[in-house]
Amino acid sequence: MIAQKYQSIFFSFLMALLMSGIMSLVLSISVHSGPIQNLLWSWLIEWHLSFWVALPTTFLITPFVKKLTALVVQQEKNISCKFE
Repeated sequence: MIAQKYQSIFFSFLMALLMSGIMSLVLSISVHSGPIQNLLWSWLIEWHLSFWVALPTTFLITPFVKKLTALVVQQEKNISCKFE
């Protein structure tokens, strides 16, 4: 298990890994207009390159996105009701 204090680092790592993998696969498939030869090899090369762009980008934009989300999302009010 990973310690709680590393949650944001692990989150950023997983987000970069999964998003870059999915996006590079879609681009690998969409760029080729015929039978796809060596799709796996092509995808892995593109994934490797895109991951190294996605990882620092995720670390840099996560704090901004969290602040922007907090501004847009309405906070719930604490309403306490007593049923007697």
